[in-house]
Amino acid sequence: MALARLGFADGKAGAVIFVGLDLAWSVHRPSGVVLLEEHTSSGRLRILEARVLSGHPEVRAFLATLSPLQNFGILADAPLVGTGPFRRADRALLRFLRPWRIGVLPFGRLDFRPIVRQLQSQGFALYPPDPAYHCRKGGWVVEVYPQATAVGLVGDRLPYKRGRKAERRRAWNAFWRKVLRCLAPLRLYPEPPEGLENVHLQDAWVAALGGAAACLTGRARRFPEDPGPGEAYIWVPWLLESRGEATAP
Repeated sequence: MALARLGFADGKAGAVIFVGLDLAWSVHRPSGVVLLEEHTSSGRLRILEARVLSGHPEVRAFLATLSPLQNFGILADAPLVGTGPFRRADRALLRFLRPWRIGVLPFGRLDFRPIVRQLQSQGFALYPPDPAYHCRKGGWVVEVYPQATAVGLVGDRLPYKRGRKAERRRAWNAFWRKVLRCLAPLRLYPEPPEGLENVHLQDAWVAALGGAAACLTGRARRFPEDPGPGEAYIWVPWLLESRGEATAP
């Protein structure tokens, strides 16, 4: 994937591309990736690419095209490091999400270390202490959870992913309208996620959008709040307090 294709024209090298990655918990199951590019002067977030990847080998091939010398922020929906069944990050997030009746899956058997090692060998910073500060200082990787991202963005959970196609589309459009209402006061204007009816792409879009909102506003939380050196944390945009909605339903 050429950098020119990703929008790195002359004078735009400072822009950040947020890579939402819905990483499957099975090597051979599909994953989703969505790339959002910020437009630094207008606050617009443009969808550069949305792609379903057939398995982890294709994921690794895609990641190999990203250069840490550019400002790629990878927001991965997967437990990248640690051992289970629940890490300290998972327990902290579970306590936070309990009022919204959102659970956290236990750490699976799949080993994500090959992907993590590849990204580190490419030069990406894993779990930087402050991703918002690191935003324009090269490539970085953090762990996210789309349900938590939705809570941090709009104060509500993601639409349920089952049911008839028309019902799912109406629920997704309603969620999209909530996102617009919540981000417009912050002068962030994401491009409509048209055609993203695949659940992997929807989760990847939410991950990328949450990373963009957290980085560009500087409003985010880590779970746990005090991760040790090399310890996993889950990064959540936190826009609710700015709107007086810090309490759970």
